[in-house]
Amino acid sequence: MMTIEGIPNGWELVRIGKPFLNERYLGMSGRVCNCVVIPPGEAYAIIRKIVKLEKPKQYRHFWNAEEAEPLLGQVLRLKVDHKHKFVLIGVTSHGVQVGLSHWSLQEAFDRFEKLDGTPLGIEVTE
Repeated sequence: MMTIEGIPNGWELVRIGKPFLNERYLGMSGRVCNCVVIPPGEAYAIIRKIVKLEKPKQYRHFWNAEEAEPLLGQVLRLKVDHKHKFVLIGVTSHGVQVGLSHWSLQEAFDRFEKLDGTPLGIEVTE
């Protein structure tokens, strides 16, 4: 990203010209102004706030029992309705025991989430 002298941090230059109503521009003092009345003159630096979009976190299902083991005893809820809650009571080489049912690691990932809404899996960091 290119920086332009005089443009405040967190802002970017849109164009040079006369600002439209509700556009932000740099005033004569270098201050960020909101255009509520069209100012005289033709050469203003029209700017906008840079919005950084956070990439949503990505998760994958557990690949083995060792990854799932730290969640033993944790209360989980169904992704579908969030009403029904279950305890993860067992971890085997074939999957997990949630309540009275046994699920493969992929099935558990697809059906359940932690109470805070995060998936029943591992965060993927790249």
